[in-house]
Amino acid sequence: MAGDDRLWKQVAKALRGRPGWTFQATATPGAPPVWCYTDGGAVELSVAVDSGAVRIYLESTDQDVVVADAAQLVDWLAANAAAALRDPKAGLLQRARGGRFFSWD
Repeated sequence: MAGDDRLWKQVAKALRGRPGWTFQATATPGAPPVWCYTDGGAVELSVAVDSGAVRIYLESTDQDVVVADAAQLVDWLAANAAAALRDPKAGLLQRARGGRFFSWD
């Protein structure tokens, strides 16, 4: 379980702040939480960590893809769902450091 926690943190770091990604806690007891990617309102894919692996579920094809770690997740997304890897939005701290704290985007 400690390995899953470490892997989950790596996945969260890779996806957090990117446009279209949201964290979803599951209502089913014992089920892992997931990251969901939506583009245009419908969930296109979800990512969960279970049994030491990263599991990608594709809604449109009802297909599961399993990769070993967050780096392989990023590689898979780059090859198969490039829109899901858009740059993270700049947070408050990054905007302040970049001198854009009071600028209008």
